[in-house]
Amino acid sequence: MIKLRSPWIRLALFAFLGLAVILALQINWDRSYRKASGVPRSFAPFGDELRRADGSIDYRATLNKLLGEPPAPEQNALAIYLPLACQRELGSSPLRPQLLRTLGVSEAAFAAGKDFHADWEKSGIVSSLNPAALSAIWTNDAEFPEVTAWLDRYQPELDKIRAATKLRWYCPLLNDDPNALLVSDLLPHLQGMRTLSRMLVANCHREAGRGNVAAAIDDVLAIHRLGLQMRGDLVIQNLVAISIRAEARQAAIRLLQKYQLSETELDALRALADSEGIPELLDPNVSRSERYLTLDLLQQIDRNRFKMNELPDFGEPATAFPWVSKLWAFVDAGQVLQSVNNQFDEFGRSQSLLQIQGAALNEALSKFCVSSIQGSFPSGDWGEYMGMLFSSNFRGRVLGKSLSNGTDTLRTTSIKVIIRDTQQIRLLRVALALERFHGRNGNYPESLEQLVPDYLSQLPPDLFSEQGTFAYEKLAGGFGLSARAAPPAILKLGDELAFRLIINRSSKGQSTEERLP
Repeated sequence: MIKLRSPWIRLALFAFLGLAVILALQINWDRSYRKASGVPRSFAPFGDELRRADGSIDYRATLNKLLGEPPAPEQNALAIYLPLACQRELGSSPLRPQLLRTLGVSEAAFAAGKDFHADWEKSGIVSSLNPAALSAIWTNDAEFPEVTAWLDRYQPELDKIRAATKLRWYCPLLNDDPNALLVSDLLPHLQGMRTLSRMLVANCHREAGRGNVAAAIDDVLAIHRLGLQMRGDLVIQNLVAISIRAEARQAAIRLLQKYQLSETELDALRALADSEGIPELLDPNVSRSERYLTLDLLQQIDRNRFKMNELPDFGEPATAFPWVSKLWAFVDAGQVLQSVNNQFDEFGRSQSLLQIQGAALNEALSKFCVSSIQGSFPSGDWGEYMGMLFSSNFRGRVLGKSLSNGTDTLRTTSIKVIIRDTQQIRLLRVALALERFHGRNGNYPESLEQLVPDYLSQLPPDLFSEQGTFAYEKLAGGFGLSARAAPPAILKLGDELAFRLIINRSSKGQSTEERLP
């Protein structure tokens, strides 16, 4: 008792009791939340999710329900693609037996595609021995002998791929490991589909170099169909699908630069520019599916199956506070969900970005690409640590931001892709109209306004100009199209899109596809 008279001892006891009260209150809140939510350890934003035997939500089964009924194996493009494209991705994967069984593909059929895939890698494309085979129309077959030999050897398989691009692409989520992220189910197949598109690009460039324009266009359209076919209920899936369609458009531009195409051929290529805005990325079902990916991870953390400090690249909060998972019982789960939902609600409102131009677009992008989720304590190390220690609300926001940071990368990447792809689609649409004008009149117009209304219902706006469409220059053997102003710096476009397109078929001209840095 004498020791208790020490002011330091009493202060320490007071602090300890205060901390105990705070933690007790948070434990009490957590239990009341669990009771009020009905089913323990489940997070249901929509209310019609499928549940496991213990009453928790089965997000994988719920996403599979969104996919609908699977088609017969012979009507499922993925059943045809897997043996030809996913040898590396599924070669030693424990996922393969169940996936093949679900899709109706035998192990023998999968093994039969091994030589096709191995020979493709030996041709030099994968090892970067002949990457130029994918970036330009060939001068002749001798330019890339290894790739030529591969293409000659496997034309029947390429025909099978082209035919399969007209089927439905069905890929269920079926990973048996409940601790694995849902998105890990899809990644092997998505990587394989990029391989298929590059095979068709190589054949397109070879046929175009031989002067077989019709065959080259058939490959361009098959690549485009493959990209359309892969659209689905997950953002990451649609990003790959969009990149494949961009490959088709780039190949079409190279054909325009080399050949004066007939109106029939130009009409066929118009399929590549008939849709704008990439609506699948902004569809509510995509937002719903991507939200499940985050909630699945949240559920794993809640069950102590997944530790925050084991998460790769989940942003600053996870790195700064790896011990947040050890305080999970005292985290405000409502704040976690609110933080996650804020990201997706913002995502769903991004369609308006395609309706504005110039400085207004730059301002909107700046607001959109910067996360608005903030904690309730002052910024700085001490404020953050105090918040982590004393506020379940703050910990909920930190955890919510940590979880949504991974999604935020997809969200901002998606917007960049939408902006880039929209510009490319519009450039191609104008270029095809100019070529049709030339085919009918024998020359190119003096201005783009002459394309309206016979060739275009209206001139598509350049997103980066304050007002108006792309800049146009009439050349002796073609034309030049370009964006009027530099794109917003926040996009960090890199080399993914040509914002300046020059077609010049005169003897002194040079057709180029210049890229902004």
